[in-house]
Amino acid sequence: MRAAFLCLAAIAVLPASASASAFSDFNQGVSARNSDNADDTIRWMSLALSEPGLPSHLRPAALLDRAEAYIKNKQYDLALADLNADLVLTPGDYTVLMDRGGLHMIRGESDLARADYADAIKARPELPNPYALRAATYMREHRYDEALTNYSDGLAAVSWMLDFYVLRSEAYRLANRYEDALKEDNYVLGRDSKFAGAYLARARVHDDAGDLQAALEDFERAHDIDSKNSEILLFEGITDLKLGRFDEAARNFRHGPDSSAYYFIWEYLADAKRNRISHDLAEDAAKVKTTDWPV
Repeated sequence: MRAAFLCLAAIAVLPASASASAFSDFNQGVSARNSDNADDTIRWMSLALSEPGLPSHLRPAALLDRAEAYIKNKQYDLALADLNADLVLTPGDYTVLMDRGGLHMIRGESDLARADYADAIKARPELPNPYALRAATYMREHRYDEALTNYSDGLAAVSWMLDFYVLRSEAYRLANRYEDALKEDNYVLGRDSKFAGAYLARARVHDDAGDLQAALEDFERAHDIDSKNSEILLFEGITDLKLGRFDEAARNFRHGPDSSAYYFIWEYLADAKRNRISHDLAEDAAKVKTTDWPV
C-alpha cells in the first residue's frame, strides 16, 4: 500500500477541545502501525475514532491506518467503509484513492479500481503508479489495447520511467505483437544496458516467437545482472529444458527458493530427462505448504 508517513507523537500543547486520551490512543495506533501490528492498529485507532475529542485533522489519518490494517487482515468490507469515510473528509486524496483502488483490485472490481486510479491521476498526474495500476486492470482482463493506451498515457506524463516501456512490451507480447515488443525492450536496453527486467522481457518475447537460443542468451544476461531473481532462474531453466540442456536446467531449478513447489517439479522433470533422479518429490513436497502447490 502507501509508504507510511510520519506522525509525530510528541505534542507540546493540546487544543482545549482535544482529549488527552484521544491523542494517546491515536499515538498508540501510530506506533502499532509502524510496528506492522494490524490487530493493535485496529484496536487503538478504533478507540481514538470513538473519542469526540480527537481533532478533526487526525481523523482521516486514523481511518486510513485502520483501513490498511483491515486490508492486512483481509477484512475488506470494513476497510472499504473506512476508505469511503476518509474520502468524505478528504475528497480527492491521492493516497486514499490509491488504497481504495488497490482494494477494488483485490475484490475483482476492475471498473471501480479504474475509476479510483483515474481520480488519483487527476490528483497527482506526475506520479507513475496510478497509470501502471490502471493499465494492470486491463491486463488482468486481457484487454491489451486498453492497457497499451494507459501505458502510453503514463509515458506521456513520466517519460523518464523506463519501466513503462518494459510493461508496454509485456502487453505487446501477450497481444502477439512481437516486433513491437522487441522495439520497446531494445529501446530500454539502448538507454540502460544493465536493466535486467528488459532482458527478461525480451527473452520472453523471443521464447514466445520461437527463438529459443536468443531467449536463453537474454535470460543469461538478466541472470548475470540479477543473480538472485528467482523468476529469471525459472524461465532460464525452462528454456534450457526446451533446448535439451538438462544438466543446466536442473542446476537452475536447484538454485530456486526452497519453498517453491514449481522449482521442485521442474527439477524433477529435468532429472527425469537426464535419467538422474537424485531426490524424492514426496520429500520435497513436505517442505512446501499444501496451499502453495499449483492447482
